[in-house]
Amino acid sequence: EIVTEPDMESAEEARQFLDILKERIKYLGISDVKMEEGSLRCDCNLNVVDKEKGFKTKISEIKNMNSFRAVEKAIEYETRRHFKMAEEGEIGHKETRRWVEDPGHTEVMRRKEEGNDYRFSVEGDIPFVSLEQSFIDKIESELPELPHEKMNRFITEYKIDEYDADILTRSKAAADYFEQTAELVKDPRLASNWILSDVSRRLNEEEKSFETIEISPKQLADLLFLVKDGKINNNTAKKVLRAMFEEGVEPTDYVKEKGLIQITDDSALNEIVEKVLSDNLQSIEDIKNGKDRALGFLVGQCMKASKGKGNPQKFNELLRENINKM
Repeated sequence: EIVTEPDMESAEEARQFLDILKERIKYLGISDVKMEEGSLRCDCNLNVVDKEKGFKTKISEIKNMNSFRAVEKAIEYETRRHFKMAEEGEIGHKETRRWVEDPGHTEVMRRKEEGNDYRFSVEGDIPFVSLEQSFIDKIESELPELPHEKMNRFITEYKIDEYDADILTRSKAAADYFEQTAELVKDPRLASNWILSDVSRRLNEEEKSFETIEISPKQLADLLFLVKDGKINNNTAKKVLRAMFEEGVEPTDYVKEKGLIQITDDSALNEIVEKVLSDNLQSIEDIKNGKDRALGFLVGQCMKASKGKGNPQKFNELLRENINKM
């Protein structure tokens, strides 16, 4: 059981504390901290204090909160109730209250008028435990890298954005997955972009997480090498990633078997461009008249003609060159 000092002043602050606590407990491997499954429980004690007038309401203990959002809502409601009592000059009762999600209020479970109703007594067979500072310092020195430390290192070492580093380090499994992939592919930004977008999206669709992902960092790095080396474009890479999730394929083998290697020969690409332009004369006129959307259409036609094996940026470049010559 962890008991904090009474130094939180809002529901938002309490929620933020719980978020950080949960993150650290999970990082340290102490618990999966799934509140909905009972591996984390939380009670709140609060009252309202007017230091100038020396007035304070009696402490309420709130129970039956099964999510951090419920904790936040319960504190907000109970704070309003205490302020109302204070405005009316009432101190209320020292009591235990239950949070009721619908309709969203607290109700009395029992009152504790005087002292501590629990009637605790000292267990004679269990001595008092006093931890020396040297022991505490030793434990702190042996702690693994915590989320905020890892986030700062990702920013400085891998040069990724603060927002991306924050998202990646909220889960130790995601952070480890990113770091292993980044080290393999030697391109942290590319690894971060794919992990936070397409990989995370697929995991959400399959109701999985980085704790249960079946694609290894090595496999993802192999896919990213294909993109980085210009062997496949982003659209093809997304299709390959889908096959990796659904069929468990190896990216390099799959690309070869399906004939997905990108066309890199300029003359072959230019042949496709010339054919597309000859079939779409109206689009050429539209572009010359300032309708830039027509260029996107032509790029799409080139991609279709190349069966997805062309590079969109290269097609864009060649289309502009050819149109400017007309």
